Amino acid sequence: MAASVACGVHCALAPLAVGAVAVLPLEWAFSRMSEAVMLGLTLLLAVASLAPAYLRQHRKKSCLGLFAVGAAILAFAKIAHHNGPWEPMLLASGAGLIASAHLANLHFCRQCQKCSHESE
Repeated sequence: MAASVACGVHCALAPLAVGAVAVLPLEWAFSRMSEAVMLGLTLLLAVASLAPAYLRQHRKKSCLGLFAVGAAILAFAKIAHHNGPWEPMLLASGAGLIASAHLANLHFCRQCQKCSHESE
């Protein structure tokens, strides 16, 4: 979740910080490679967060579905619409779906019968 927040902050501040690039050596933060690395790390952490709960607890496919669609939209935005007019909307939509997957995962974990029996 922290990586998703960091990604969101990066995406939100990047347009505002464009002017600072001329003065500060920040061009690496706006490169296509740094965005690909951040996206990859975020997706890896999201999988590491969702998979254990899915595999050991609730087995609700909707969490994986939300994540998969969100990840696909993020990848599509970066590959097909890099710096295009649709990129911000696609990135926000993909990130929102991934965040929804985390919230659904948390909800299902709290309602999981197996988990409530283990805690007693």
